[in-house]
Amino acid sequence: MQANTRGKNVALSGLVLQAILSALAAGMWFDTHSPSSWAALWIILAPLPMWLLTLVLFYCRFLDRRESQELNELIARGGDKASIFLQGDQAQIRVAAGRLAWMDKYLAPAFTLLLAAYDLGIGLWILKNPPGSLVGPPIASATVWLFVSVGVAFAAFLFSRYVTGMAKAEQWRILRAPGSFLFTNALVWLMMTAVMVGEYYRWRAIDKIALYVLPAFMVVLGLELVLNFVLDIYRPRLPGAERRYSHDSRVLSLIASPESIGHSIAEALNYQFGFQVSSTWFYKLLHRAFVPLVLIAGIVLWALSSVVVVDEGQEYIVLRWGQPHPRQVLTPRSSPYLILPWPIEQALKFDTGKVHEMMLGVGNAVPGRVDKRVYLWTEDHGPLEELNTLVAVPDRQTPSSQPAGSAGETKVPSVNIIKLVAAVYYRITDPYQFEFGFTDTPKLLEDLAYREMIQYAASATLDEPLTGGEANRPQGIMSFGRGQFEQDLASRINNTIKPLGDGKGLGVEIVRVQLLASHPPKDAAAAFEQVAANERQRDQTRYMAQSEANKSLAEVAGDPDLAWKLAQAITIRMDCRRLQGMRQEGQDCALCLTNALATAKYESARLSAEIENERLRGKINDKTHTINQQLLVNQVQHVALLEGLQKDLQDNRINEAAAKSEADVELLFAMAQGKAAVEVAQARADRWQMEFKERSSVKSFLVQLLNEHAAPHLYRLEKYLDVLTEGLRDHRKYVLGVDPNKVEVRMNLERPIQAMSDIQPGPETKK
Repeated sequence: MQANTRGKNVALSGLVLQAILSALAAGMWFDTHSPSSWAALWIILAPLPMWLLTLVLFYCRFLDRRESQELNELIARGGDKASIFLQGDQAQIRVAAGRLAWMDKYLAPAFTLLLAAYDLGIGLWILKNPPGSLVGPPIASATVWLFVSVGVAFAAFLFSRYVTGMAKAEQWRILRAPGSFLFTNALVWLMMTAVMVGEYYRWRAIDKIALYVLPAFMVVLGLELVLNFVLDIYRPRLPGAERRYSHDSRVLSLIASPESIGHSIAEALNYQFGFQVSSTWFYKLLHRAFVPLVLIAGIVLWALSSVVVVDEGQEYIVLRWGQPHPRQVLTPRSSPYLILPWPIEQALKFDTGKVHEMMLGVGNAVPGRVDKRVYLWTEDHGPLEELNTLVAVPDRQTPSSQPAGSAGETKVPSVNIIKLVAAVYYRITDPYQFEFGFTDTPKLLEDLAYREMIQYAASATLDEPLTGGEANRPQGIMSFGRGQFEQDLASRINNTIKPLGDGKGLGVEIVRVQLLASHPPKDAAAAFEQVAANERQRDQTRYMAQSEANKSLAEVAGDPDLAWKLAQAITIRMDCRRLQGMRQEGQDCALCLTNALATAKYESARLSAEIENERLRGKINDKTHTINQQLLVNQVQHVALLEGLQKDLQDNRINEAAAKSEADVELLFAMAQGKAAVEVAQARADRWQMEFKERSSVKSFLVQLLNEHAAPHLYRLEKYLDVLTEGLRDHRKYVLGVDPNKVEVRMNLERPIQAMSDIQPGPETKK
C-alpha cells in the first residue's frame, strides 16, 4: 500500500508538472506564433491524460491492496465463521480487484488507441497544413523564451529521470510510460531552445526543420502504439509474467533510458573482440567519468564563445544581452578578440568583403526544370519561375485617312509584357546600419530594387530608339539598351537607398547590376518573332520603294530631294494660278480655296507623321529627314497663305503669291538635272530652231519678191522647173526623140493580184 501511495503521489506531481509544461507551451505559442511551437504544444499536451491514467491505476491498485488486506484481516479474526463471506460471488466481494482487472483489460487498450489516433491525426494534419509563416518579423521575446525553455527542459529532465528510476522497480513499473513521455518533452523543450536561438540569430531554418520533425515524430509514435496494441492482443498471458501496457512506448523507453543502449553496445563490443572489453580499465574509467567529461567539454565550449577571430573580409558586431550597446565593431587583426561568454555577449558576423547577389524578376523554384547555358524564347528559362514585367510602347500619332472634316489624329496607347530578370550585386559597408537600422534590410533592399526596375521598365521601349524630347527615356531594353539598363538601374537603386536611415542609407553599396534575361513570354514568342519578321519585311519593302522612288526622281530631276521640292513648288504654283485665273474671270473662289486649303492641311499632316516616324526610328540625321522638315516648313507657309486669303481675298496678294510661286519654280527648274532638264533644253532648242527657220523664210521671201518684179517670166519658169524637179525627183524619166503627136500612150490601170492579196481588210470589210 505504501508503494502504491508513493506512486500515486508521484503520478499526481507529474500531472501537475505536465500541466505547467502545457501552459508554458501554450504561452510560447500565443506570444511568439512560431510555427514549430504550435507542433510542440500538441506533443507536450499528449502525456496529460497518461499521467491521469497512471494516477487512476495507482489508486485502483491501492484500493485493491487495501481490500485484500481487509479480507485477510477478517479471515484471521473470524476463523471459520468469516469464511462464509468468501463463499459468495467473488465479483461482488472483490469489487476493487474487479475494477482493476477491467481497467487493465479495457481502459488501458482503449487509451492506447485514442493516444495513437491523437498522434497520427495531429501529426498528419500539421504536416499537411503547416501553420504560420517563416518570413514574418523577428520575435521580440526570443531571449526570454530561450531561458524559459532551458529551465523547463532541465526541470522536465530531472523529474523524468527520477520517474524512470522509480520505474525500474516492479511495483512502480507503470511510471515508465509517462516518465518516457516526460523525457521526450524535455527533448522537445531543448529543440524549442534551439529554435529560439535560431530566431535570435535570424536562422529561420531551425524553426522550419522543427516544424516538420515534431509532427513526423508524432506520426512514428502513433504507428508504434498501433503496433503495440495489435501485438498485445496476441501476446500470451503467462502466470506471474510482468504486464506491460500497450501505451508504454518501447522507442521512448529506449530514449529515456540510454544506459540500456550502453549495455547493448558493451555486449556487442565483447562479442566482436572476443573478450570482455567492458571489463577493461579504460572502459570502466570512461563509464565512471563520462558525465564529468561531458560537463568539462561543455564548459570548454562555452568558454570558447568568448574568443572571436576576425578573418579578412569580415566584421563582427558585439552584442551585450542581445543589444548592440555599447556599439563595438570588430575588424580584422592578427590576434583574436576576447569578449564575455555567451549569453552575456555574442558576436554577429558580417561578410563585408563578399559581394552578395540578389535576383529580381523571379519567383519560386519550379520542380523539374534544369539550368542550361543557352535558352530559346520558346523554352522555360532556368529553374526559377520568371515573372511578368510591363514595358511601355511609345505613343504613335497616325494622320487621318480623310483629308478634310476628320478628327485629325488618333493616339494608340499600348504596353508589352516581357520576362525581365536582373541580378543585383551589393556589398555591406556599414554592418551596424545593415543589421539594426531596419527590421529586414535584405528584404527592404530587394523591394526597393524591384520597384526601381518596374518603374524603369514601365517607361522603357523594347527596341524602338527615341529622339527629341523623349530621348532621355529608357529605350531598347530588349536590344541595344541592355548595357544602359544595367548602369541606370544601379544608379537608381543607389540614389534611392542613400536618403534612408537619416542619410545613412541601408549600409550597403550597389556594386553592379547584370541583366540576365530580357525576352517575351514563351506563349507569345512565336507571335513576337512573326511581328519582328513582319517589321523587317516592312522595312525591306519600304527601303525598296524608297530606292525605286529615288531612282525615278533622280532620272526626272537629277536629285530626289530637288524633285520633291520641285513637285511641291509646282503644286503651290498650280493653286496660285487657279485662284488667279478664277479671280480674273470674276468667278467665286470660295469653294476652290476651301478644297486647296484642305489638301494643303492633309499634306502638312502627312509630312508631320513621316517626320515623327523617322524620329521614332532614330533617323533624324538622315538627309530624307532634313528634306521632309524643309517641305513641312514650305507647306505650313502655304497653309498660312491660303488661310489668310480665305479671310481676306485681295488681288494683289494673289498676284504676289503667283509671282513668287512662278519664280520658285523657275529657280528650281534651273537647278534641275536629268530628264526634266533634257526636256526643257530640247524644247528650248526646238523653239530657237523653228524661230530661226521662220526668220530665214521671211527674209528669203522678200528677196524672191524682188526677183519676181525684176524678171517675171524667168522667175515663173524657174519656179516651174523647181516644182518639176522636186516632184519628179524619185520617178523614172524617158526622153523621146520623135514627134510627140506620133506617140500613143497606153496605160494598164488593173491592180496586180499579188497587190490585192496584200491589202488587209478593215472593220467594214470584216462585216
